[in-house]
Amino acid sequence: METLLNISTKAKVLSFGEDLGEVKVYPNPANDKLTIQLDNTMEGKAMVEILDLTGKLIYSSTINADFKLQTIDISKVSKGIYYLRISNNNTTNNQKLVIIK
Repeated sequence: METLLNISTKAKVLSFGEDLGEVKVYPNPANDKLTIQLDNTMEGKAMVEILDLTGKLIYSSTINADFKLQTIDISKVSKGIYYLRISNNNTTNNQKLVIIK
């Protein structure tokens, strides 16, 4: 028996190979806190968004990308598999994020 999975998303950008900068996110899987290490291409304000697999926005926060190491509180996000998008005027970075509780 063959099962086909078709996921449609409303999110505009969910590509994984076209990132202009390197962003490290840990731990992944995460629990209550997520640390984001930004590279030097990101400056000024950056948007951190967590989207579910349907593209629904679950979490959004603006961070100061001039501080290259950021910790965000994700304790109110339910366990599951998500897309993490970090973007500013110059760079967009998309990563898979697993949250465990």
